[in-house]
Amino acid sequence: MARVRRYHSWDDALAEWRRYGLPETFIDRKRMAGTVTVIEDDISQDEAAGLVSSINAKGGEAYLCRKSKRPKVLINAQPHFYERLSMMGDQNEFTIRIVEAIGNYNSEHTPSLPLGQGELRFDRPLVMGILNVTPDSFSDGGEDLDADKAVERFREMVAEGADIIDIGAESTRPGSHPVTEEEELSRLRPVLQKVASSKIPISIDTRHASVAESALHMGGSIINDVSGLRDDAMIEVIARHQCPVVAMHMKGEPRTMQEDLHYDDLIGDIYSDLSIMLARAESKGIRKEMVVLDPGIGFGKGTEQNLEIIRRFREFRGLGRPLLLGTSRKAFIGAIAGGGPKERTSGSIASAVVGVMNGANIVRVHDVAETVRALKVAEAIMTPNLRPY
Repeated sequence: MARVRRYHSWDDALAEWRRYGLPETFIDRKRMAGTVTVIEDDISQDEAAGLVSSINAKGGEAYLCRKSKRPKVLINAQPHFYERLSMMGDQNEFTIRIVEAIGNYNSEHTPSLPLGQGELRFDRPLVMGILNVTPDSFSDGGEDLDADKAVERFREMVAEGADIIDIGAESTRPGSHPVTEEEELSRLRPVLQKVASSKIPISIDTRHASVAESALHMGGSIINDVSGLRDDAMIEVIARHQCPVVAMHMKGEPRTMQEDLHYDDLIGDIYSDLSIMLARAESKGIRKEMVVLDPGIGFGKGTEQNLEIIRRFREFRGLGRPLLLGTSRKAFIGAIAGGGPKERTSGSIASAVVGVMNGANIVRVHDVAETVRALKVAEAIMTPNLRPY
């Protein structure tokens, strides 16, 4: 598994290299300008030693990281080295992965997502509106538990410019307890019956295969699985329906996920888990082009970790799949700016805009109208000659 590592400063690079046990003379500071760093994880000790020798023999610079718990190879070279590497006839699985990760990372194109007879295109950032039909969600629990109120809010978000509506009937906030699948379906059914005819894609936020199965028959078109396709039964449902799925990274379970926030290498560990998740889904019949990946802000991560994920979000583009970012009204925003969940709109919008600038394709939000307007301005600033108004 190869990933592109973008350092924000020389100090940032040195801190990581020291942690990995690399010599500080690894790359001369002046020569570092314009280089591309790639880290190859999930590799055996013998394979790592062979890759280091191969890269150095070809004119790149590579070191084996000796302090990491699992073998890592850190490669640093000018872009033209990787271009030559892609054209060499003696490529192996590792050099192929390196070239593919760089191509994905640098690409401005994100593959569209097949959806029924059409597709979801990512030529602009998409807004996924949150509709919780739960009594205990952290931000809006109970507000839309009544089916008529939920349908009214659904239609409001459509009018505000949402591209997708994500309906959830089980709270997965930190410390929450699971509900029965029967209870989850009883909350979803009356809402889906009234909105299924909508032209907007409906995502179902569930960890349960039987709920996903029923919801897809009732008008749902996307499954948003916060458990990251751990359940083989869920994988079977997705594979049989060949519907899009959002697979999210979560450490542990909602009830206990904030109890152990340790990672050996935060971005590396999440990247590796998402890569394994994607490969496992493919091996069990889910087509790769059906998968959206979500690094899981707030799910087994603390404030500083959430900030690092957003800061380095673009690194996940190396996986070659559309990326979803869900920061809306979460606790880390309150920890920085203060205020309860409903007072975190401005912080939520700031994190969504930065996330999009760093490679997010979909942002999952409570405040649809405000986010849509903010992203239109951001898009106009970032994209010359494009005027989304």
